[in-house]
Amino acid sequence: MEGLFYEIPTIVSVAVFTGLLFLIAVAAGVILAGMAEEEKEGARLFWAEWPIAGAAEVTAPEEKVRLAA
Repeated sequence: MEGLFYEIPTIVSVAVFTGLLFLIAVAAGVILAGMAEEEKEGARLFWAEWPIAGAAEVTAPEEKVRLAA
């Protein structure tokens, strides 16, 4: 009987931890789904457009095309 008494807090703590992880996953899903709906309607999410510090615009080198005669 004492063994069961000592295991109950362990079982409860695992259940609470699992519940919190599930709650975090659901909240993240709701936020990401809302963002996806806004983007589908044409809204621009400005936080995703910030330039990275120190990033420079890189252009591709020009390729010379040789035509066979």
